[in-house]
Amino acid sequence: MSSKARFITDPSDDKPALVVGDWALDKIVRVARYIDCAREARRKFSSFSSCSFIDAFSGPGRLFLRQAKSFADGSPLAAWNISKRKKVPFELLAIADLNKETVSVCESRLKALGAPVKSFVGPAEDTVPQISGVLDKKGLHLAFLDPFNLGALTFELIRTLAGMRHVDLLIHYSTYDSKLNLIEYVRNRDPRLERIAPNWQRSVDMNQSPRSIQRAFLKHWISNVHGLGFKCGDELPEVRNTRGQDLYRLVFFSRNDFALHCWQEASRISRQISLRFEER
Repeated sequence: MSSKARFITDPSDDKPALVVGDWALDKIVRVARYIDCAREARRKFSSFSSCSFIDAFSGPGRLFLRQAKSFADGSPLAAWNISKRKKVPFELLAIADLNKETVSVCESRLKALGAPVKSFVGPAEDTVPQISGVLDKKGLHLAFLDPFNLGALTFELIRTLAGMRHVDLLIHYSTYDSKLNLIEYVRNRDPRLERIAPNWQRSVDMNQSPRSIQRAFLKHWISNVHGLGFKCGDELPEVRNTRGQDLYRLVFFSRNDFALHCWQEASRISRQISLRFEER
């Protein structure tokens, strides 16, 4: 969790909720819709193995939408609730965050809902290997990586998760952070870029325009994930704030064509649809 994160008490349980822009609900709805669409695949796996939801940047589990001035489930609670409501619940929710108190709050909320949860504390590069160690090797897993910035999205996280045979990845790729910092990092050959997208200099021409550099870096990053045996979903929806600024893209990877089809369906929402979904 970022040190700049703000919290407000949720009166439903007197625990902290993370303050976010309303556009954060767009990604939560896409997560829930994907889980709904993929329920038959989970049902099939549940007959001989277990299915899990992994959230390496979980936060406290509840959100406060700044513009709407209302509360909503964060990704771990939304994932559990939709899986249970559709009668194919996850056998494990593995959550992690940098802040011990934040993780504890999220864990308590999930346990109150009857969710089977394991929690981990620390930076994702430490917790993801721990999470991988408790997963069913034959199971079906969905990993949601939702960092505050590109720097926290190290390629080693993805490589570790790729060690699971049946794992889908839904990743928040911060285009806003890319616009703010990527050009400077590229021109200075900042070593952080190598941790995000190894061998990026093979694909990025520093003499190109800033927009072209950003696109080339994203394309190279996707190519690296392809190298781990994944296909990338055709839909890379942009999430924008109320001023129309592009904040991030949601990028989906899977080794399974049915999962890619589910993502194609789940990714196509509008803000109006997302708010209706939350009210149901």
